[in-house]
Formats: sequence, structure tokens, C-alpha cells
Amino acid sequence: MIEKSYRDAFDCTFNESAFSPSYELRYLYSFPSFQITFKTDEELNMAKSVGITNEFNEKIYSLCKDRGTQSNPFDVETAVWFTSTEELDSINKNTPCG
Repeated sequence: MIEKSYRDAFDCTFNESAFSPSYELRYLYSFPSFQITFKTDEELNMAKSVGITNEFNEKIYSLCKDRGTQSNPFDVETAVWFTSTEELDSINKNTPCG
């Protein structure tokens, strides 16, 4: 199943690293959408600086590049959101219901 391939890409990327983000898969308009949440902004920035977020994006792109149409192709930059619990807390504090 393709969802297992997505999870395998996540595990392969992050299990061997010093980072331990959480993984969430959703579907938006039939495209997979990923939220990868790090514990802190510092951890997120470190992961970006060493290229591990790019590594995950490359794996997801290789799995999804044939999804979509010529006029609406799969866009890994839109599909994967790297965030932190600190950023999510800030968003929740700034929303009317948060």
C-alpha cells in the first residue's frame, strides 16, 4: 500500500538521524499531504540546515511525481509542511478559537 511507502520514507529518513519529529498523513484534493512536526524551532532549523528535510522531500517526490496531471502536477513543496510544536502553539494562540 502506498501509505506504507510514505511511512517507510519517513522512517528511513529520520530513524537514523538525531531528530525525532512526528508524522501525519492527510489527503487534500486526492494528493497526499504531510505534516512533519519537530519538538522545537531549533530542532527544525537544524534539520533544515543539515539537509534532512530535503532528503525527505526527495523521497516523497520520487513516490508521488506521477500523481496529478500535466496542468496540476504533484508539488512536494506544497505537500510537505515541516513545522514545530512551538510554531503550532503560536498559531493556536493567535486564532480566535485557540
